[in-house]
Amino acid sequence: MLLVSCGQNSKGNYGATKIEFDETVFDFGSYSILEEREHVFSFTNAGNEPLVIQKAETSCACTQIDFSQEPVLPGKRGAIKIKYLARQKRGHFHRNVYVYSNGSEQPIRLTIDGEQH
Repeated sequence: MLLVSCGQNSKGNYGATKIEFDETVFDFGSYSILEEREHVFSFTNAGNEPLVIQKAETSCACTQIDFSQEPVLPGKRGAIKIKYLARQKRGHFHRNVYVYSNGSEQPIRLTIDGEQH
């Protein structure tokens, strides 16, 4: 589990927004190149201020990202869906998604792995 403390600024509400992912790495295993695979990375706002996912970036155009831009209230859950779409490349893959939230200068890295045959 990855825990990142976030705040609106470093002097005022530091630690007011806190994001906890259930997992940060997912292995799709081995599957046919004709299949599309997706995984949902779930998280909880464990802080006491609304959490906003500002953006999510991927290391590859073959990876699609979907998430709500609505604030996640304290104690509530959110999700980031990642779909891997590389149909022309067989073999092992390792892709990263970087998630930026409203209170952290450092992104959170989510990772997917798998083997297409």
